[in-house]
Amino acid sequence: MTDIDTLLFDLGGVLVEFNDGFKVFEWANLNPADFFEQWIASPAVRDFEAGKITTEQFAEGVVREFHLPVTAQVFLKNFENLPKGLFNGTEELLIELSAEYRLACFSNTNQMHWPMLRDRFKIGELMDECFISCQTGLLKPDEEAFEFVLNTLDCPPEQIMFFDDNPVNTSAAMQLGFKAFRVNGIVELKQIIIEQGLL
Repeated sequence: MTDIDTLLFDLGGVLVEFNDGFKVFEWANLNPADFFEQWIASPAVRDFEAGKITTEQFAEGVVREFHLPVTAQVFLKNFENLPKGLFNGTEELLIELSAEYRLACFSNTNQMHWPMLRDRFKIGELMDECFISCQTGLLKPDEEAFEFVLNTLDCPPEQIMFFDDNPVNTSAAMQLGFKAFRVNGIVELKQIIIEQGLL
């Protein structure tokens, strides 16, 4: 038995697999962990994922901030293809869970990737609610973003189980009372869901 009402998912790294061809780590001369730590704090990234600047301004800002040895256009072409697709088995798992729980996604993403995630990857069909930063203007791990989710879902945080691949985000969620787990990919996600008695 569980008192969980809603399952809340990050997208990239949890439900959505990244393409192996993403070259920005190499261009920035950083390992992925260090890169993403800087990425989530980047002014250009935050403004883009909050829907405040254009795609071109974002690309120019990232090239400048990370000292990339490529043009903004080259970076943007590579970044455009970052999402590869749903991890194998994701759609089936979400359909199974939807019989018992409300499903929602909570993602820092942008106007370039969201249409692909929503339509081609079927996130729009598989979720009851979508909290997308470029639409809400609110970003994880900011408290305002989590409060917006709570107010919209009209659900206490202890009845929400949240899954994200970034420990900064899961830590922020736990501080607000969410039951939160860091996961990388669908295999870890399913394992935790089973361990928590949700399947």
